[in-house]
Amino acid sequence: MKILQRYIFWQILMYTALCMGVFVFVLVAGKVIRDGSELLAVGRVSFTLFLELFGMLVLYVFTYALPLGLLTAILLVLGRLSSQREIVAMKAAGLSLYRIAIPIFFIAILGTAMNLAINCYLAPKSKNTYKVRIANVFKDNPGDYI
Repeated sequence: MKILQRYIFWQILMYTALCMGVFVFVLVAGKVIRDGSELLAVGRVSFTLFLELFGMLVLYVFTYALPLGLLTAILLVLGRLSSQREIVAMKAAGLSLYRIAIPIFFIAILGTAMNLAINCYLAPKSKNTYKVRIANVFKDNPGDYI
């Protein structure tokens, strides 16, 4: 890979990680505040079980955060490259748009493969385990659910 392609690749990868972190935080925060913090504050679950539930929820939310984060990162990086006229400089240096977009296609294919693995295996498993763990908390005393 040429230097400019590595530059675009690492920029998109960095922004994807940051955007995914923001989206995961936003999507998980409401669910944790609504369900998890009440269970932890009242003492119905231990802190380790709370962290387990939080981890399962994060895996489930990745199905939504990965495409959103990747799309946002691509738009941010290409917008920044365009506003600073770096794309014009790359084209003036003789690079075609296809050559500039190769790292974007590579990350998109990698993200699609990761999302396929998450959607087909990890997310359903973590969602079901999350529901079972929550149900087991209220199994002993069903009145606590109300």
